[in-house]
Amino acid sequence: MNTQELQPFPVDSLPARIRPLVKAAAHDNQVEVQLPASLALAAISALMGRATEIDAQRRRKTPPNLYFFTGAEPGTGKTVMSNLLMRPATRLLRREATRMNREDEKAPPPLLYASDATDAALRKCCAGSPHGTFALITSDGRDIIDNIVGKHSHGRFAGNALIDGFSGDENVTARITRDDTYCENPCVVVSALPQPEKLSELFEHPEIMKSGLGIRILACIAEKTPAPPAAEQVTDFMVADWEELLESVVSLYAYSGNPALLKLGGGAMRERDSFEAETAALEAAEPNADLQQLIRRQNEMAHRLCNLFHVVRNGAEAREKTVVVTEDWVGAARIVRWYLSQILALTGVAADNDDAKRKARVLKLYSVIQSKKPQGTPITANDLRMSGGVLLTQLEALVAAYPNEFALVEHRTGRAGRPSLYFEVKSKAA
Repeated sequence: MNTQELQPFPVDSLPARIRPLVKAAAHDNQVEVQLPASLALAAISALMGRATEIDAQRRRKTPPNLYFFTGAEPGTGKTVMSNLLMRPATRLLRREATRMNREDEKAPPPLLYASDATDAALRKCCAGSPHGTFALITSDGRDIIDNIVGKHSHGRFAGNALIDGFSGDENVTARITRDDTYCENPCVVVSALPQPEKLSELFEHPEIMKSGLGIRILACIAEKTPAPPAAEQVTDFMVADWEELLESVVSLYAYSGNPALLKLGGGAMRERDSFEAETAALEAAEPNADLQQLIRRQNEMAHRLCNLFHVVRNGAEAREKTVVVTEDWVGAARIVRWYLSQILALTGVAADNDDAKRKARVLKLYSVIQSKKPQGTPITANDLRMSGGVLLTQLEALVAAYPNEFALVEHRTGRAGRPSLYFEVKSKAA
């Protein structure tokens, strides 16, 4: 799986109601469709709280909260896309905060910005929020990742509150001179748009997979597309319909303490069984234990995404119409499988210690990039990372293994002399 070419985002698997806006937003901003798609799904997840849960067998109830990390370079359109898709959601969250503060003066807003995304801050906010629901939203992501990898905690991995907030594990935090905080059933949603190198830094951390946080993140990279838009496609009707949809979703937020239990219909259950059989085969074929766990976890991710699709389809009536249809399951499964290929691209080569396999994958990707660039244009380490998720540490390992065939050479380009790191194939026979 680690050597397959990455496929386009399966936009036609999104619910019909949000599909036109996602496609139009990608078109108008000349960016791959996974960027607006991730934002749209994150906004719906943030506004739902724990309003619904899917019966996932074995007494497991799967809620709708998800973590989306979408890597994109500056100038990709992150801010414009956030204003279009996420700002209406944050506005509704602030409205809910005002309402809750009127009912309970001690209740904090159900929204945490990345300026304070530490474990302690997140636990405290979850404990003060009704039902422990919370959304962590940022159009950047640097502070969130810095906190997770331990840049503000003396190098210690600091993602435990996010792990608890995903799984709903109760937590208690006691601090000297502070009130104890207790959260019985936390439900955290994350939407972050880091730069690709920052996202790579997250997945390069040795604890990200071992801790289990890495398998809870739906991560991808979105690039600019070359074709300029002929005409603007986002319409006032699309924007109004999106805001109306979010209004119906946030109306369910109050039920987070008493979630409705959804069940898969007969066709959806058959599709789920087929998906699980496919997952088992992929897991058996993967030699790395961390990636086996990652593949296995996609079953739960598909259930979580099914919650969102069901609510988009039924709006405020989602709690009364409790049967999940086949189309929702199939769409959720396809999208989760696509994220899996993206995450494996970010982590697979790092987990694979076979130098020959790593060499074959990098050369294949190098050839693809070379075919798309003007003849003689050098290829940078950043090109390899953006196109296939190849991390700098992997390139360094390749150069160390084959010093006569590959090299990493730094050159300064542009007026400011900004350094760029180029990956050179020294031997054509390589």
